[in-house]
Amino acid sequence: MALFLSVRCLIFSWVCAITLSFLAGVGLSSLTTATVPYIAHPWLVIGLFGSPALLGSLLGQYLGYRSLKGYLFRVQQQKRSAQKASKESRADVQQTANETDLMLAVWDAERWLFKAGIVQWLGILIVGVWLEVGASYIAFLWIVSPALACKF
Repeated sequence: MALFLSVRCLIFSWVCAITLSFLAGVGLSSLTTATVPYIAHPWLVIGLFGSPALLGSLLGQYLGYRSLKGYLFRVQQQKRSAQKASKESRADVQQTANETDLMLAVWDAERWLFKAGIVQWLGILIVGVWLEVGASYIAFLWIVSPALACKF
């Protein structure tokens, strides 16, 4: 379930980025009479479409991260309640346990998002090799370097 939520987070990030860029284009066409004002100055595309895409991507990533972290926190709470069902707990021990569960949920969420990013680059690599794109090695470098650095 955690891998599904982390992949959903990445997909939501892509959707938000594309949606905000699209809305920027629609807004630009409704605000100006020129059909494509960035033809004369192509560097305007970065500000006009890149900024909303970056904002949408960060927003989607944040919202997906929050939902993944909440799910993992609930799982940690259920594990702890199953372990301590027979034990009596004090309030200060319970607060420390909640803080520990939250930190474990944060670390697990980051780990799952890292794995989802690797799966994303693997998908890009597979599609690139299948379509015989010459620059597919870039996705390969994004997969191999982190995979060598950490253990899955």
